[in-house]
Amino acid sequence: VLVFLPGWKDIDEAKKRLSTSLPAGRFLVLPCHSQVRPEQQFEIFKRPPNGVKKIILATNIAETSIT
Repeated sequence: VLVFLPGWKDIDEAKKRLSTSLPAGRFLVLPCHSQVRPEQQFEIFKRPPNGVKKIILATNIAETSIT
């Protein structure tokens, strides 16, 4: 799941809310923003374990730089 948000503050807040409200171990919530270390950003490209869905929180600028 790819979610576009306006900025870092919104990404950070959404990550916190989703991480605490979704069932543990079934979802992987990953931020994609320039404030995230490159090695953490690389996680968005890795295949998640079986049964785990990725939720990527990004800005439209992040989308442009990835594609």
